[in-house]
Amino acid sequence: MKFSKGYFLTIEGGEGVGKSTLVERITSLLENQGHDVVYVRAPGGTPFAEDMRTAFKTHYKVIDGFTQAGLMAAAIRDQIVNVIIPALTEGKVVIADRFYLSTYVYQGVIAGVGVENIRDILAALGIRLAPHRMIALICDPNVSAARIQVRKDAGGEFDAALDTVDVRAHERYNDAYIACAELLNAAAKKRGDNPAVQLLDTSILTPDEVEEQVIAKVFRDLEQAKIEHITVNSNAH
Repeated sequence: MKFSKGYFLTIEGGEGVGKSTLVERITSLLENQGHDVVYVRAPGGTPFAEDMRTAFKTHYKVIDGFTQAGLMAAAIRDQIVNVIIPALTEGKVVIADRFYLSTYVYQGVIAGVGVENIRDILAALGIRLAPHRMIALICDPNVSAARIQVRKDAGGEFDAALDTVDVRAHERYNDAYIACAELLNAAAKKRGDNPAVQLLDTSILTPDEVEEQVIAKVFRDLEQAKIEHITVNSNAH
């Protein structure tokens, strides 16, 4: 199900691929162009989902994959009902730092729940909202691990539940995102829809180049949706 109003963009990807940087840049650019932008993250974005995010980070070593999947799906459901749908109904732009593709990846593949079970869990909670565009960033595992190490050494944010400098872990993340994207795209093709997920390799791209590629697609989408993007005159008083 896609909303006829508003615009819903999700940026997916593992750690060290440039995802959060891209989300910040796209959000800032669209706001500067006059759009009313709502930022969300998964899990998070509502009081319940943020509490769940904290609980997950605290207990991630002892909760099994199915428990993780149930929590993540519940958080996404709460976010859809209380933030995303109201924002789209008002014609706003919603940008998500991860959405359900990451549940397929981290719980379905990495935690071993299985993509079919994730699909069933999401369906049981009535999660049928499809983003207007879903972009999954992938990256050379050595590059991702190096980026995480640099951030850690510099005293930047380090999420013990997900961040790692293990190259093999980043290989698994990449492989899982590619495999899950292919599955969702195959299902979309079977329905006669456009590809559900677009992969973008950021290994040799600068943040500016990643932004340029993505924002070009977003502006095209907004024009097709008849959502005007207004260039703001920085000299205006």
